[in-house]
Amino acid sequence: MALVIASCDNDDWKPGTPSSPDGEKVYFSDENENNFVLALNDDKIELIITRDDATEEADIPVMVASPIEGMFTGAETVTFAAGEREATYTVTVSDAMLPFQSYKFSVIIPEKYTAAYQYDENSLSPRIDITVLKEDFAVVGTGLYNDPILFEQSWPQDIEYSPMLGLYRLPNLIVRDTPIYFHFAYNEEGEQEFYFTDSEGKHVTKMATGYVYGSYGMITMGIFEEKGLGYDEEDIPEGYVGQFYFYAEYSVTQGSFGEGWETMNVSEWYEKPWATDNAEGNEPK
Repeated sequence: MALVIASCDNDDWKPGTPSSPDGEKVYFSDENENNFVLALNDDKIELIITRDDATEEADIPVMVASPIEGMFTGAETVTFAAGEREATYTVTVSDAMLPFQSYKFSVIIPEKYTAAYQYDENSLSPRIDITVLKEDFAVVGTGLYNDPILFEQSWPQDIEYSPMLGLYRLPNLIVRDTPIYFHFAYNEEGEQEFYFTDSEGKHVTKMATGYVYGSYGMITMGIFEEKGLGYDEEDIPEGYVGQFYFYAEYSVTQGSFGEGWETMNVSEWYEKPWATDNAEGNEPK
């Protein structure tokens, strides 16, 4: 096998701008998020920029880099008042951003204003890479999720709904920010339509929980639709207004943790989407 090394003419080479050991020592701290989920009308992302020497007022250049021109923009500088170690930098999001599509951009502090060899990639950085998603999911109800199988516990859980997708989700079922999605409606005959989906609405019967069990890997939740699943507002525990129920199994590749009935007891509906969508045929008869 031959190793090919590309070379360039020395006359074309130009050095980059070195970082300055005596510079402003400006950076992004780990208090900033790298992933943002915005509502459809949100058009701003705020980041905190920090400096070590807060003695004097300073204007520090900042660059916003995006593969899509004009999608993310920001001021050319961030201003620190005298005595101020932190400043807020605002990135404006274009209204051309499409919902349910991930976009990426970076915010960069030029090398001249950074500190050489003093950054820890896990906490301090002169650059931050951002992923952004817009969606219309909103909380429509809340209650208590009951898991008698995996953890044998119950915990508070919101119910969210997206009118654009026509999907519900439990946003933090087991692991924070690892949701499970489902479709629920009533057809023209007043019969329930209830099944689990992926994030795009495709019918699924097995979902990743986001929980990794040591060397055994990801725990999945499998749904046994043949055993029944549905929503009830009559035969439910006291103090609740509704209950979703389904028969599930938690497992890893090597085996099962067990199976049984999982329930989502709804203590309050802020809105019942099936009562407003599609105008007709969505209330039980």
